[in-house]
Amino acid sequence: LSRQVPTLSVQNNIGPVATSYRVRRVGNIGNIPTFEPAVGMFQDGAYRNRPLFSAGDMFNVERIEVLRGPQNTLFGKNAVAGLLSITTQGPDTEELRAYTDLSAGDYDYWRMSAGITGPVAGDKLALRLDGSITQRDGFIDEVSTGTEYNDRDGYLLRGQLSSQLTDNLDLRVIADISNRDE
Repeated sequence: LSRQVPTLSVQNNIGPVATSYRVRRVGNIGNIPTFEPAVGMFQDGAYRNRPLFSAGDMFNVERIEVLRGPQNTLFGKNAVAGLLSITTQGPDTEELRAYTDLSAGDYDYWRMSAGITGPVAGDKLALRLDGSITQRDGFIDEVSTGTEYNDRDGYLLRGQLSSQLTDNLDLRVIADISNRDE
């Protein structure tokens, strides 16, 4: 993303947990737990108050918007340098669809993601379930203790329910749970 947006800088200090964002060179370089980030992160309209919550698996992304400069009027006090707004695809109300993706690599790395979406009750109610699981062995060995560092294990499960209540009113409920052990 930072290659496509010249004024966006994404810095990975230690790992995904320490990701920090800067817009027009304004933002926090470190990831300090007591500081509010200068670049706001919104996912599906919900504010993610720490980069830790935004650095997980991203799948079914519909669009990413990078807004430069203070966004206090539209997005509140937590977007003084700018913001990233990520919108994911909603449930499909027309047909049942499914997908799966499997990746593998060095250090016993593997990642699998899968999902299913489709109508539940006619064209008024639709459901989407997406999930991923990742595993990678560490590649830093401490010789004296035999401990392996920099391993990565985790999962993410996201569910969405979409309903057209009336012709002018749509409801979309999104819930997710994730666990990362890095």
